[in-house]
Amino acid sequence: MVDHLADVLTHHSLLKQTSLEVTLLHEATVTDAYKTIEQHLGETDGLRNLSKYESQRSTQLIVVARFRQAEDSRKVLSEGFVYNNMTFKVAPSMVHTERSLVRLQLTLLHIPSKATFLEDLLSSLKYCGKVCQVKQRLHEGYFEGELSVLLDIFSPSLDEQSIPLPIQALQRNLYLEAWDTFAHIIIPA
Repeated sequence: MVDHLADVLTHHSLLKQTSLEVTLLHEATVTDAYKTIEQHLGETDGLRNLSKYESQRSTQLIVVARFRQAEDSRKVLSEGFVYNNMTFKVAPSMVHTERSLVRLQLTLLHIPSKATFLEDLLSSLKYCGKVCQVKQRLHEGYFEGELSVLLDIFSPSLDEQSIPLPIQALQRNLYLEAWDTFAHIIIPA
């Protein structure tokens, strides 16, 4: 059974195709997520699990769905949909969305302050694209400096005046401005 469907990670335009983030309950399968999408949103020509390209198994799925009827896509895009008494909004995605989403594995030598960690990380990654998700890896509840970050490398971050920032190419050693240090990153193929 699917726990919930969340809003989209991309902001591109192709009428019938949309990206969805889906969270599965422990006993659920990807097929359960696909059935729920079709049941609540409309019949599809096909679905693709972009999360299968990640190195770590997770209950978080990113799914691209191509709806059979353009009207189903238009309705979902304009009205959103209601699931478990919550209204969700969806945005269109482009054909090669999986190429725009990159999962980085970072290892920080510097252990940052919990109070400013997320703000500092987002500030440091602002020239890499739009940060869609950050996961801290914990060892028995303790943070040891390992992170997983999902980036949309074609959607720029915005500055304080809502002006898009230029996107710089990713490199194996990523400079983290907020901490004035470098972090080694792994970009899974």
